[in-house]
Parts: sequence; structure tokens; C-alpha cells
Amino acid sequence: MTKTEVDLNTKINDIARSVGLTTRYDIRDHYKSGLYGKKTLVSTLNDVYKDMFIYIPVDKLQQALEQFNILTFKLINDVYNKYGFGHDKYMSFMPTSDIYEIINNENIRKVKRELLDNPNPVNVKKVYQETKRVINEEIREDNQVRIGYLTESFNTKQGDQCLALRGFGNDIAGDIFSTIIPESYAEGYTDLISEAIDSRGAVTALFYSSQSIRDAESFAKATQIISEYVQKLKYTDCGSKVGIQRFVRPPGKTEHGDYYDGDIQHLLGQMYKINIEDEWKTITRDDTHLFGKTIYVRTALSCTLKDNKEVCSACFGKHGYAKHKAFNLGQWSCTKVNEPAVQSLLSAKHFIVSADGGIYVLSRDLSKYIKVSDINLSFTRFYKKYKRVTLSVKVRESYGFKDITTERDVMRVSPERISNVKTVVIKLEDSKGKIEELELKIGAGNKSGAFTSEFLKHMVTYGKTMNGDSYEVDITNWNYKTPFLFIPNHVFNYNQLVKNLESLMGSGKSINGGKIESLERILNETFDLYNTKLSLHISHLATVIYGLASKDPSKTNYMMSRGLDAKVGTIRTITKYRGFTSMASTGTLQNMFTIHNIESEMKEPHNLDVLIDPQGFLDNYD
Repeated sequence: MTKTEVDLNTKINDIARSVGLTTRYDIRDHYKSGLYGKKTLVSTLNDVYKDMFIYIPVDKLQQALEQFNILTFKLINDVYNKYGFGHDKYMSFMPTSDIYEIINNENIRKVKRELLDNPNPVNVKKVYQETKRVINEEIREDNQVRIGYLTESFNTKQGDQCLALRGFGNDIAGDIFSTIIPESYAEGYTDLISEAIDSRGAVTALFYSSQSIRDAESFAKATQIISEYVQKLKYTDCGSKVGIQRFVRPPGKTEHGDYYDGDIQHLLGQMYKINIEDEWKTITRDDTHLFGKTIYVRTALSCTLKDNKEVCSACFGKHGYAKHKAFNLGQWSCTKVNEPAVQSLLSAKHFIVSADGGIYVLSRDLSKYIKVSDINLSFTRFYKKYKRVTLSVKVRESYGFKDITTERDVMRVSPERISNVKTVVIKLEDSKGKIEELELKIGAGNKSGAFTSEFLKHMVTYGKTMNGDSYEVDITNWNYKTPFLFIPNHVFNYNQLVKNLESLMGSGKSINGGKIESLERILNETFDLYNTKLSLHISHLATVIYGLASKDPSKTNYMMSRGLDAKVGTIRTITKYRGFTSMASTGTLQNMFTIHNIESEMKEPHNLDVLIDPQGFLDNYD
């Protein structure tokens, strides 16, 4: 480390010592590719902040937080005004000559020429891989673009498109063009077709930059109005014996190619146990043994306090001590849920993930057993020679399986809502008992698969079994000609994320209706969906979902139900006929706020309606 960085590291540990923690923090833990990046300081301070809620006693926590805020402000002020010149070599201002050095590299140009002979998604990846290798190994160390790329000061996927090639473009509906754009943004387009395709993508960006923000804002308003019903965090333990089941994802690459630090960071401070008969423990950063295990986690959904407008601190988690005591719990959590998504939309074009066009490509080994037709996958006749065949899929990629028990259930839901498949394992056993195992990877290139309705019906008929963290389905009697999986070809973007979140949160388990999804599944799947691209603690998400767990919104009473089998009130009904108004957080306005007035198109005049007109508000309460 440089002298400046040693000084910075010392000051961070001084903060840790001042608030009562051990001095074990090192900014090098947050280096990227051995380099200090712009996120290093904030990430290290965030480790201190998170550990305070885990290791500092509750009676000393408020004082420690005040001390942390004062010292952090002073440190960041020093960084901007005192240490800036010590970090000048890490600033990626991107000189033109540094860009030219990369895009003119002969090894990159060579793989691009090979791509033009055979343009397909696999060869696009080869160009990106070679670009990354060249930047790592062949470009001079003081190249500012290299430093920005390796420290992830900018999105590396955007860097690939700027430095290597644009790749496959997408249309406004999300469909991916089959014609490739071989030029990079830095080179500029030399072909009218490339320019035309990219202009369609630009239209998409313009559409989403307005439409996405409107949708996200509407979603935020709806969740805020409902979530505010959860008013108070009560600093006690309700004594709940149950929790949701959660598979703790380990660190690694996501299906979008980004590195994920694992679920622990989003579960810190929650009470957990591995077996139902165990005692509850608190999750800390040191609990890495939980990676890859399915545990029971206490959240707002498992709280048993009699007043359903309150959640106990044991179920919410120690994370709750960061909230001001007078602030509405539901509104606080709702802000934490919506803020990252809405903020990401403001970056307009850059929230669109690089598209990967073309159909799903099978490896040579898999093509012997599986065939692809359009977006559907089915088996070849070769499959029938085996005595027994089983299909295995991770529980976290098929949370909805537990809600499907009859063929009637299958008909009620969209298959895409039941599974979000990245990897399938197929085991084939021949007459001699020899077992061959095949791994079908769907997740590359921003893709995901969904099991067909026919497959879900087969699963209901023949059942499923648990094997570790996976479901296994016997498909020996499967009709090999019938597709078992389909892979929609679309591009991921944050607008899609918000729509998926809205769809998930607006559905729930119903005894009489067509929706059969449990709150446990909604929490798990939304948690996974959100944390593939953004960052959200489970305590806030569970509280918002609990806020949605109302009884039937067609009834006049709006009291909430406890337990994982509660029905979920529809989010659109709440906001369809009423403009957004901030409801404060206390009882007077809550008493005025009735479901009958909210959902009725012929609603009576309501006091909340005049809050947007100050004079009308005063006249109303004269």
C-alpha cells in the first residue's frame, strides 16, 4: 500500500476502535484485481457499520452509531480535501491514446476477424474473454482505461462493448437481432446495418428511461401506501419458533456474469437455525459455514406479536436498531426496497444488460440427448434406451414447485412463475446400473429457462423428492418428443426487474382464487431477483411483503393476517383510483384510510384526496 492508503486504513480502524469493535479492517479486502478502486473506502466503512449491529450490545448501540456518523463524516471530508492527490493514479479519466492502445491490439483484432467468419454468441464471448485477457496481461499498467476496467470503476460489460464490439442488439420489445454489430463504440460504425440496429436499441433506451421511471415510481407509491400499515418495531422477542426456509447462496458469478459476494451480507443480524429443533443464533460476517446450506431465518413474516401493526426486533433482526424509534417501520423498509431500483433507472441506457442473441447452443455431448427447436428443449430418441432417468434442479431455481400439488394448480399459473432455471442435471441409468450424468447450463448469456406446463403435470403425477438442495423428478416415462423446458429470448433490464417485483409482490396464496403462491416463495424469489443486480437486506423486503399480506381487499376491513399462508392484497387495486399522498405514520390517518374508498371507482370524496391542495386541506379541517 502507498503511504496515503496506510494512513487511510489506520483511520478506518481508529473509527472501529472508537465505536467498540476490534481493529481488523483492511482496505485491501476490497481491492479489485489488486488495485484500489473507487468503492474500496465505502465498502470497508460498510463492514464496520454492519458489524456494529452484530457485535455491540443493544444498550450501547445508539451512542456508537452517533460516534460512527461523526467520525465517518470527518474521514470522507479528509479524503476529498486532503488525500485526493495521493490517489491520482487510480482516477480513470480515459485518455484517447489509452483507448486506442486497447482497441488496436492485434490479438483482439484477430479474434474479431474470426468472429466475422462465424458470428454467434459463443464467438462473441471469445472476443470479450480475449479483450479481458489482453487488458490484464498486455496493456501497460498505467493505462487509465485498464485501471478503470480492472477496478470496475465502470461496468465491465459496457467496457466490452466500448472496447471490443457491440455484439447483438435488441429491439424495443426486447427481441434480439440475429445480425451482429461487429464494431465497438470506440471504433464507430462502418456499416449502415450496424447503425440501424443500434438505433433500435437507442429507441429502447429512450423508452425505458421514461417508461421505467414511471412504472418504478408507481410501484414505489403502491408499496409505500400499503407498507405504512406496519407501524412499529417493538424491541422485544415474540418467541416465534418458526421461520422461512432460505438457501444461502455462496459467492460466485451470477447468470449475468457479475460477481456476487453471497447471501450472508444480506442476512446479517437475522436470527437463524439449521435444524428446526436448534436454538436461534444471530448471523454474522463470520458465519461463512452457512454458504450452500438451507437454513430457517426469522423475519417479519414469522413474527407472532398480537398487534399486527408491530414487528418484534428479534424477528426483524438487529438491523432494525438503525431505524429512528419514531419513524414508521413499513415506510422505512419500503424506502430501502425501492430506492436502489429507482436510482438505477436514472442511468437511462446503462441499466440494460448486454444482449446475447441467437438460440441456445448445445455442447456436442448434450446434442446426443437433447434437441433445440426454436425456444423449446426436448429429448432425442436416444433417451429411451435408458432404464431410469431423473432430472434434478436447484430448489432456489424452482421455489414454486412446493406450491404445485395438483394438475389444477398447473393450469392456474404461468410456468415462468414456477421456475427460473439456470442449470439442470440429468442422470441416465442403463440396464447394467451404470449412471451417466449430464449438466445442462442455461444461465449463460443472460438466459434462463422455465419448465413447461406438460413437465409440471408430469411432476404432479410422478412426484418429486428432495436431494440436498435440489428437487429430483423421475422422467423415465416422459414422452421424449414433448418439450420439457423453454428459454425465452429477451434482454434483461431494470424495467423488467421492477415489473417482476410488482408481479411477485402483487400475488399470493389464495384458497378460492387462482393464485396459489406462498409468501415464503415470494420472499425467496424476490430476494434472489433483486440481489442479482442490486443490494437489499432481507429484513426490509420481508417487512414490505408482510405489509402486503392483508385479507381480501374486497372487504372493508384492512386488518392483516399472520403466517405464511396469509392471502396477499393486490397492489394495483390499492392505487388504481387514488393519487399518491404521504400518509404520515400514525393512527388518525389510518382510521380514515379504508379499502372500500380506495378500491371503488365510484368512491366517495375522501379527506386524503385534498392533501395535494393546501387550501383544500385547511378548508376541510376548519
